[in-house]
Amino acid sequence: MARDYTAAGRALGRSRAAGLEGLELAFDELAKLKNAMDGSTLATIVQEQTAHMYADAQARVTFGRGVYRAHIRTKTFTNADGYAGTVFVTQGPWARNPRQRWPKQLPVWLEYGTRRMAARPHLIPAFNAARERFSRAVERLLQTSA
Repeated sequence: MARDYTAAGRALGRSRAAGLEGLELAFDELAKLKNAMDGSTLATIVQEQTAHMYADAQARVTFGRGVYRAHIRTKTFTNADGYAGTVFVTQGPWARNPRQRWPKQLPVWLEYGTRRMAARPHLIPAFNAARERFSRAVERLLQTSA
């Protein structure tokens, strides 16, 4: 059962004599956010930012001869929180023994390094840059809807 937290918050703010200052303004802003972020607009923003994150992750890879880069994938989907996008790495052939797949931990080893190998981060910097771009895109959306 979906709840309308904005309406519940407004009712709470009216029922208390000593409500928080600016509560009505905050709920007005939440209502604007809800109206500005309809499904298709948010889905488009998520798809664009996921594509940027994918390109950024591929550009930052310094491991292998392109085989690792070819196994970077992207996916956009809908979950309980709304729309989401992610970039991940599938398992590819292990250069030391081509009949086997590389270890599942290889992306983590590349991000953080090991005792014998220096870190070569590519996914986490791409995620951080995408988060910043997504925040700016949402801010622009809210400013245009105001």
